[in-house]
Amino acid sequence: MSLFLRLWSYGGPSQPPAGLTAEQDPQIATLIYEIVLAGQGLIAEQQPELWSARFSDASHALSTAKTLQQRFLTFQRRTEPRQVVPSILIYSSTSEKFSVPEAAAPEDMLANVTSAQILIAHSIYEQMKSVTGFKFNPKPVR
Repeated sequence: MSLFLRLWSYGGPSQPPAGLTAEQDPQIATLIYEIVLAGQGLIAEQQPELWSARFSDASHALSTAKTLQQRFLTFQRRTEPRQVVPSILIYSSTSEKFSVPEAAAPEDMLANVTSAQILIAHSIYEQMKSVTGFKFNPKPVR
């Protein structure tokens, strides 16, 4: 199970969101590591604006995604811009993300998603749609 995370910072209504890197704020990097480890995940890769983590099952990945989303929606950076918004994508396996030729890579899928969304693969939706504690919008996003 793979979780991909991209962070955006909002400077205000007149400014567009900007990608946020871990180097810009070590407190954010520490927070991500702590939440992923608490959710029984491991950081797999860190690019400047994209994190990936691996989980043994969908429930841990979804719980961690939900925790990341909630934590960042209440998180205020010490420096401007203060508001941080996470965009999260979860795939059931690395093979699923490229199962069709026109499938986009995670970094491309999250490149323009600047809202606090958790996007999941269809197979994860099918597996988890009846589990209490999670609310899904079954409308596919392409």
